[in-house]
Amino acid sequence: IMRPLAAVAAMQLARAAAYELCVGQDVGSILNYTKVFGPPPCVMAYASIDNLTAALWTGTAYGSGLEHASKTLDAMPPSTDIQLGLWLVGAEARLASGALDGAVEE
Repeated sequence: IMRPLAAVAAMQLARAAAYELCVGQDVGSILNYTKVFGPPPCVMAYASIDNLTAALWTGTAYGSGLEHASKTLDAMPPSTDIQLGLWLVGAEARLASGALDGAVEE
């Protein structure tokens, strides 16, 4: 028996009630999900350690859509959590040396 996608998703969410669902990753995808299923308890955004301001506050695109953590959170209820995927490739030595402490504090 074929079931509508929303029914299948609702069943899966009920089974995973003990877990917090994080929906990501770009603003458009998260807002589209929210229109169909309602706001998720958690949203995910990706950012590069070398460009945190853009991904967190002003928006940037890495090829999969607009990453804009604050805009996404502004569209969600205040109780919404955020999970941040942080790209560190090529920055490991600078991170370990403390050269990126200011970016991490952001």
